[in-house]
Amino acid sequence: MTKNWKFLSFSPFTDGYYDTENQFPAYIYAKARKYFRREYEEKSLIKTREEFEERRDRIKRFFINAIGGLPEEKTPLNDKTSLLAERNGYKIYKVLYESLPKFYVTGLLYIPEKLENETASVLFVSGHAKSAKAHPPYQKVCIDLARNGFVVLAIDPIGQGERLQYWDPKKGEVIRWGTYEHSYAGLQHYLIGSNIAKRFIWDGIRGIDYLIERKEVDPKRIGVTGSSGGGTQTSYLMLVDERISAAAPCTYITSREEYMYTGQAHDAEQNIFGAIKYGLNYDDFLTSFAPKPLLIGAAAYDFFCIEGTLKSYNIAKRIYSLYGAEDKVKLVVGPHVHMYSDYLREAVVNWFRVHLMELEPTFKADKINVEDEDALRVTTSGQVLGDFPSSKTVYHLNLDDWNRVKPMRKKIGNLKSLERYIKDKRREIIELLYLDMNLRDNEIYPRIISTVNLGEYIGEKLFFFSEPGITLTGSVIYNKNGNRKRPAMIVLFENGTDSIEDERSIIESLIREDNLVFVLDVRGVGGV
Repeated sequence: MTKNWKFLSFSPFTDGYYDTENQFPAYIYAKARKYFRREYEEKSLIKTREEFEERRDRIKRFFINAIGGLPEEKTPLNDKTSLLAERNGYKIYKVLYESLPKFYVTGLLYIPEKLENETASVLFVSGHAKSAKAHPPYQKVCIDLARNGFVVLAIDPIGQGERLQYWDPKKGEVIRWGTYEHSYAGLQHYLIGSNIAKRFIWDGIRGIDYLIERKEVDPKRIGVTGSSGGGTQTSYLMLVDERISAAAPCTYITSREEYMYTGQAHDAEQNIFGAIKYGLNYDDFLTSFAPKPLLIGAAAYDFFCIEGTLKSYNIAKRIYSLYGAEDKVKLVVGPHVHMYSDYLREAVVNWFRVHLMELEPTFKADKINVEDEDALRVTTSGQVLGDFPSSKTVYHLNLDDWNRVKPMRKKIGNLKSLERYIKDKRREIIELLYLDMNLRDNEIYPRIISTVNLGEYIGEKLFFFSEPGITLTGSVIYNKNGNRKRPAMIVLFENGTDSIEDERSIIESLIREDNLVFVLDVRGVGGV
């Protein structure tokens, strides 16, 4: 009889009654489509510059608010620059600056030889490569830009290169680099109503500050480029920093609807809460840059699907046409998978040659020698935390932010104030989660599909409809000989009803207290 506990979990398709395998993503898609249709309609009605600029300004305000705002004060960079290597046609310098006090950014500065006057510069923001600024394909872009007369600053993002935020001198990585670390730190931001994107953006803004302070740089000719996560950073900087004169986001631009159907995830800095509801899409980053020169670098076989890229590009072309600047926006598509390829490198260098240098697009990408990644270290240990153990990490920045924004807890002195507090918090949670409480009036049509004899207990398997299109499963377990009416205890296990056999001792302890136990599978768990 004890073996029967395993029969309280569900086999696929709700024991053959309903196909629930994809109901959760289908539910999300259905909700999102409503907002997509509204967004597309709103954009289709834009006929003038004034109408576009009103929406652009609103989207920018939403974006900055959604990421938790940006610092109001630019603190001293306290930058340190030293020569690293001299090569044919350019020099490489090590750069260290503080985007915030004691929050260090590591970078490489490429300066062309024989500069006589101020020249154009490019901020290179790295994608998801462990060595970041030292990643060979990224080095190639920076070297070719320098050989074409540009001053280039390539910086490490947090969680990559020399800026691991969870690093121990004895253990090394505590949290895996890149998307793992971004997600781990990103969750801390979510809890205080912000987004880790603000850290990437501010590092980039201060990188531009560093460039502008250099005597070699013309502050009116600033470009930005990056691939993948660097394409994300480029897009964000295009929206928030008006000093940028030309941009080339690569292998990132697609469309939220098309990308959603791929079923893929985003990194933490790419998940902007409320973006779909409030209409922030990839094309908004492009159009926000109008009418300044914009090159979109894409890969034909990218997981950032090309059909979404084409949709966003076409929207951008229409907005650029309002300014008579259709020639200032261009899409190049490389015949390859996700990468900052030689094909895109050639296109980007030529784009900046034309629009920042007023030169002909005659550059041809060729084989190029790059530096050994370890040779490009800015720090002695290879990590900021190794050289500066007391430096700040993202955790410290979040703690500072929390201490600034945390609400003061009101003293609950009596039952009436407790009831008011509970009512207020319930309302806030409902608003935060966009819950439609009117759905509670719907029929749920519960169905008991199996009764399992557990000796002194009875188990009943059931399913019901929590809202249209959503089937939930669960198992009710109770004592055969207990009271007919008894308190009900809803139990939520990590794996729902799939955990019943492993969690039997907990369930039995609750039953012995004369509870009816309802192990519920919330959507995406257990039988659903």
